[in-house]
Amino acid sequence: MTTPPQTTAPTSGWSREAQAAAELGSTEISPGVAKTLVGLSSLILLAVPLSEWAGHLGEYASGEQPSPWPPSTQILEAPTLMISTWSQHEGSPVGRTLAANAALMAEIDRYETSLADSSFTSTHLLPSTRSLLARFARWGSDDAWIGPGRFVFFGSDLDYSTGPGFLSPSVLEVRRRAGREFSEPVIPDPRPAILDFASQLAEQGIHLVLVPTPTKAMVHPEQCGIPSTETGLNFHNISMERLVQDLESQHITLFDPLSLLKRRAVETRNPQF
Repeated sequence: MTTPPQTTAPTSGWSREAQAAAELGSTEISPGVAKTLVGLSSLILLAVPLSEWAGHLGEYASGEQPSPWPPSTQILEAPTLMISTWSQHEGSPVGRTLAANAALMAEIDRYETSLADSSFTSTHLLPSTRSLLARFARWGSDDAWIGPGRFVFFGSDLDYSTGPGFLSPSVLEVRRRAGREFSEPVIPDPRPAILDFASQLAEQGIHLVLVPTPTKAMVHPEQCGIPSTETGLNFHNISMERLVQDLESQHITLFDPLSLLKRRAVETRNPQF
């Protein structure tokens, strides 16, 4: 790489910013360096898909895969599915188009899930890498968090306990909008479904007893860095009390084993999970 030519600033009408811009604008890269950078960048970009294909070819050679082509080529079947759905769907052109779009979105979602599950990188390299990081650096992941006592907690469990109330209007609205157009609409409030289920059971002479399952973070909050006593800290979501009140007012019995599990944890000094 050649150094930028030295530029002598005029004595008037010339700022340091203008001089820097002129020097940056005249920077030159030799053809050899440029080719080397392009080659390394291309190699880095192609390393993952090539390793994926190499692993897939190995599975094909051993009879574990029916095709030598990488799983990523499955997406090429999506347009055929969309056209087939459009032609087979009854109704107006607008209805056919919406149905074809919903089928395409569902296929893309299925493809992404299948690709992640069958990925050579995620099934062979990622687990061992995460294991080493968790053991020596105590690094978790997006879905798991490692506590002080090497307890592993689901990130969603911690979000439930420390996040906003699941019955707050803002949270319900966010969840309501989280559904996809090709799937059933999301009903974020759990109370109508619980009450409807209790009504169906009552018609059969069965009384519903609801048992909310405590998470590991609720039973062992001290492993999250939160002090715990024998009575313990109520590590439920802030909306849990309201849910209990609303359901009990409808004569639904709730049994919460959280206090029992926390008392056993204190008495036995053993993990309950």
